[in-house]
Amino acid sequence: MVQFITKNCSRITRKSLIQKRRVDMQKISKLLKAIVEGGEAVTKTKLLLDGRGADFFIDNGFLTIVARMHCPDIPAIMDLILKKQGTNIAITEETLIAAVGNIKKIMITAVGNGNHGSTIIKKLLEKQGANIVITEEIVIVAIGNISRGPEIIRVLLEKRGADINITEKVMKEVSVHRSIKKLLGKDLNFHRDITMQLLGKRREGMEVTEEPVTIIISATKFPIQALTLLFEKQGEKLRVTEGTVRIVEEEKILFAQNLLKRTKDNIQRYSCGGTGSTG
Repeated sequence: MVQFITKNCSRITRKSLIQKRRVDMQKISKLLKAIVEGGEAVTKTKLLLDGRGADFFIDNGFLTIVARMHCPDIPAIMDLILKKQGTNIAITEETLIAAVGNIKKIMITAVGNGNHGSTIIKKLLEKQGANIVITEEIVIVAIGNISRGPEIIRVLLEKRGADINITEKVMKEVSVHRSIKKLLGKDLNFHRDITMQLLGKRREGMEVTEEPVTIIISATKFPIQALTLLFEKQGEKLRVTEGTVRIVEEEKILFAQNLLKRTKDNIQRYSCGGTGSTG
């Protein structure tokens, strides 16, 4: 909307329209906040949209405000909004990040606000999936959601796994938040482990060098399973350097010898005067 105003209107008109839009957004936001804080929020929102929906210009700014609200009815309210005007809304990265981060930032000594990030993300992807690009920042914000991170990652991978690039920065973020979860006493079971989810979906696209191996070892409670998963998928493309072997051995990972035995051909190939290129 702002882009349209900027391109097609005079300076005075632009200023007037943008100011009016800001006032309207503030009024709508205050009204919705009052509804959310009261009882029967979903019913009242539906009545509001049915009666005055044509008067509301619902854009990303409004959706972002909704996504940041913390109450049990927010997923249902988001669903109502998308059903009413979803075809006219282009979901931006800002909106998606707000939905992914629909939880108060949790530090070691804080108490989490375990809300509905994964539910909101699922609804957004169902309604506007084709218009949403899953960026590195979105994945990192999802990982940082202490209470709902694994569920959000699972939704992202299920809906858009082929489009998600698991970068070194992403894996480092997993490692950091695993340490926080350990200190908070959070559940680190196999099926909720973010490292295993990421490797299980996108392991073939990762370069196996010393640094990623080190990160993976520190990012998961299940390093032997994670590395086995990664190594098996790589097949002939796998480059296991002497440095990688040293890291695994130094970490004293359980059953490390069995893991290295699986990749002995690759180890020999790159330890005996190889050029270091894949082939």
